[in-house]
Amino acid sequence: MKEKLDEIARKWDTSGAVLVLRENTFIHENVYGFSDRENKKKINEKDTFALSLRSPFFLGLALFILVDQGRIDLDERLHKFIPEYPYSDQITVENLLFHTSGIMDYFYSHTMLELQKDEDYKILTVEEKFRTERILYEQNVSFEEVFDIVKDKPLDFLPGQRDYDWSLTNIIFLIEVVKRISGMDIFAFLKQEA
Repeated sequence: MKEKLDEIARKWDTSGAVLVLRENTFIHENVYGFSDRENKKKINEKDTFALSLRSPFFLGLALFILVDQGRIDLDERLHKFIPEYPYSDQITVENLLFHTSGIMDYFYSHTMLELQKDEDYKILTVEEKFRTERILYEQNVSFEEVFDIVKDKPLDFLPGQRDYDWSLTNIIFLIEVVKRISGMDIFAFLKQEA
């Protein structure tokens, strides 16, 4: 297994840590790649890792702390928090949380469509395309950047009309809701409140 994981990490130019447990016993642990890719500084076991603000766990935790504090209700309309969005009076916080808002997914319905027009992208191998897409997907984008993409687009469907239609835009909007209510980003809020 170690050899296979090492090969995958090398092939995909992965940076991170791996810990494999079997029946409460460590059977493999290793770090791969760079903590500072630009300066070719390799990761070591004492390095810390940035966690994504888009992590469902951290986002959900922050959101439900706000619910417990009485600062937000899942039934509230989005216009209370993001009034500048044209459809905010139709969408609830719960719609965002359960991906039933109908808001266009900026990543797959915009970013990926634009990428597919790029001539340099078209000539990449399948693996190179996957890496490129993954990097784009994981990059930090601001609410303002996403808002500029979706603000003039109609809803894909009426809020609540579908059971579940995953959209990265919902996550970005929820992060913004938490930020506007708490006055800080999710990690700062969790550090203070959790």
